[in-house]
Amino acid sequence: MPKAFSEEEQNRIREALLASGRERFTRFGVRKTTVDELTADAGIAKGTFYRFYESKELLYLEVLEEAEERIRGGLMQGIRDGAGVGYVLSAFLHGLEQEPLFSHIVQPGEMEYLVSRVGAERLQVHMKRDREELLDMVIEMQHRGAVSENIEAEVLVELLRALIAIPLLQPRMNLSNKAEVYQLLTSALEAGLGPGGDHADRE
Repeated sequence: MPKAFSEEEQNRIREALLASGRERFTRFGVRKTTVDELTADAGIAKGTFYRFYESKELLYLEVLEEAEERIRGGLMQGIRDGAGVGYVLSAFLHGLEQEPLFSHIVQPGEMEYLVSRVGAERLQVHMKRDREELLDMVIEMQHRGAVSENIEAEVLVELLRALIAIPLLQPRMNLSNKAEVYQLLTSALEAGLGPGGDHADRE
């Protein structure tokens, strides 16, 4: 009969698995990380792993969601402190770029592999959650006057989702003037999205 873990032990094991996942998924990606390695790091038997996660890919999704939450948390704090849309967009781009965990998911075949392992339905749940949290952030920006309320919040969410591709794909794009590109992009968007921006003037 499997050992019954106390709530404290369950929390410790889950945190140990998450810590191992953060390190190994960041360094090697999900495909090159094994359950044996994760459980060895956490100091548990392999069978115990499956009492917490059905697969290493589901652990990866939880680690990924944590990283996304860290970035959103920093952005929301900036918004509450009165940061303008240019700062928020710049922090958004750099936050994604500086989180190495994301670099693996855009490698050829990685997304297809993840879909095959966790299922399209589970990934849809993940993406729906992302959209909802980005929508909360956009509405907060509009409420505080950082972004024009004349622009539909859902459109701004899709803009942010499109911007995600830039820092993730830039190593393959080999941008030679990355800093200048980011600065020009955020300045142009700030001019168009702000409360007195070009888009607002056209409404």
